[in-house]
Amino acid sequence: MDKVQESVGKLGELVSSVKRDYVTWIVKHPSRASDTESGIKLVSYLLHGRLKQSSTILPELLYCSANILSFWHDRLIQKHREQQQESSSSSNGNGVVNGRHTNGVIIGGGGVSSPLPAEDGPARSAELHSRQREGRERHIQRIRTMLTVIDYLEVFLEVSARQLWGDVGRWVVIIMIQSIKTGLRAALLLHFKVGLIGSSTLYQRRSSRKTLTQMHPNVTFVLKHSGRTVRKINSAPPVRSRDWTGPITTDSISTPQELTGVRKIAEMMHLLRPVTHLACMGLWGTRSWKPWVVSFAMDIASLRLHSNSRTLKREEKQELTRRTYALCYYLMRSPFYDTCTKKRLLGILVMFSERIPLLGNIAGILAQAIPEWQNTYSYMWTDY
Repeated sequence: MDKVQESVGKLGELVSSVKRDYVTWIVKHPSRASDTESGIKLVSYLLHGRLKQSSTILPELLYCSANILSFWHDRLIQKHREQQQESSSSSNGNGVVNGRHTNGVIIGGGGVSSPLPAEDGPARSAELHSRQREGRERHIQRIRTMLTVIDYLEVFLEVSARQLWGDVGRWVVIIMIQSIKTGLRAALLLHFKVGLIGSSTLYQRRSSRKTLTQMHPNVTFVLKHSGRTVRKINSAPPVRSRDWTGPITTDSISTPQELTGVRKIAEMMHLLRPVTHLACMGLWGTRSWKPWVVSFAMDIASLRLHSNSRTLKREEKQELTRRTYALCYYLMRSPFYDTCTKKRLLGILVMFSERIPLLGNIAGILAQAIPEWQNTYSYMWTDY
């Protein structure tokens, strides 16, 4: 028994040591980790459309694994930065500088200390409010993390369900996933009042960029003539964290405003599109135009109601612009795809494969993969 416990203890120490070394390597070499993730995704792209129908689960497993690995690496790097920030704050604030107080003692410039007075009502109320705000932020972050993980897993789960249980199992999984996502986003909107709800994965990337900028406020400078904020060359984030948008500064970070009235109705219409589309498909069939028209009309109405507001913030305008561009996804949804897009798109790819030698192989791979992608991704509503 003692030998078993000793073996288990050694195994635990070995696992802890390997994990510690791995985290250290990820923090020191984020670009190499990014190259590994990109390589796994590239393999999944190459396998799409080139395997048998029964083997489509392998490309999705690789792509899903790359996304989960990337998300985990981002969390490790962000946690390491937060620990550095906390250690830096604790080392700079030991209660001995310019009248700051620590452990119930005020330390002045001359080194004379006196005990702090007992906390009064307003101070206790402010502390309670701060704790409530921190608890609320933790709950919001957990929900957003759950949404991100579901976004990364849903295609793999849908493909796996189709392989195991056929089309019936596939649609059951799709309905369950979209119902869970709609419920979580509705909780963010109605209970936590987070305002305009954007892409969960995009929010995670912005959070990492925001944390980096808050920790290092001197990563940017302002151009004299134009007043434009530019990131310094030596302060650029790793390739894995870049989204090629402008740097986030402390002044540009704004708190999302609570949606009321017409704008709340518009956001609820946007959140209910996936389940409404699926419900309409259940009523009228997968080949009917009615589900397509209903969901498209909900999207247009939501964007129209949001755009009528005169108090849109910069982040809200960016989110509405992203949603406007995302309307192009409707070109790939049946029955519009089957009627209009499919023939023209495949015709263009065949023409490229026949007339352009260098692009012929790529066009041929896309021509084989697009039908499978359309059948799989058109009902996912991922990041949309």
